[in-house]
Amino acid sequence: MLESLLKFLGIKPKPKLKSRKLLKPRDAGDSVVYIPDHASSMSSQARNQGPETLRELLRITGRDVARDHGIPPDWLSCEVMTMSKQGKVSFQVKVVINQWDEQLMLFSRAFELAYLERLRGVSPDAALAFRTMVWSIAESAGCPYEKMPENEFWSHAAREEREALQKYRDVDRLLALTKSPEYNNSHQTTEPMALDGKRPQITG
Repeated sequence: MLESLLKFLGIKPKPKLKSRKLLKPRDAGDSVVYIPDHASSMSSQARNQGPETLRELLRITGRDVARDHGIPPDWLSCEVMTMSKQGKVSFQVKVVINQWDEQLMLFSRAFELAYLERLRGVSPDAALAFRTMVWSIAESAGCPYEKMPENEFWSHAAREEREALQKYRDVDRLLALTKSPEYNNSHQTTEPMALDGKRPQITG
């Protein structure tokens, strides 16, 4: 009735805003799929979530970040611990390395930043409750370093040497990637022809 009256008066009604829902692919399992511009509406939902729900959200976020960056699913696992101080609940996330790879430790800071970015997109309130991320290496991970090196290992000269070796490895890899696929070392080099005016005899 109201729409007919507005139409008669020549007033166009404002279009109804469709409520956008979080999309979840069929194979996502319990993954959290988020749309960043929905952070405010999702934040209001998170306020009604209890500590157990937030704990699960923090755990799943860690698994999803690992998956999105191509880390095999069994390499990392997340454990969430609840901390309470003066009635305020916060959470600590422990990332357990189940499969040793030095690169995981090198990119631990980048992993934490990606984790926090995704968590803020899912629920700003959960991101505020997140306090810290710690890393732990499982006994069965296969880490070869079980003893500390000598004091000289941490010296300035030793660190410079390690950095130089890393640069050389990077250069070798770059050369391998940029090498032309047509290049073949097995081809024999040609010998120059003697400039004496004589041509080789062709027999047969």
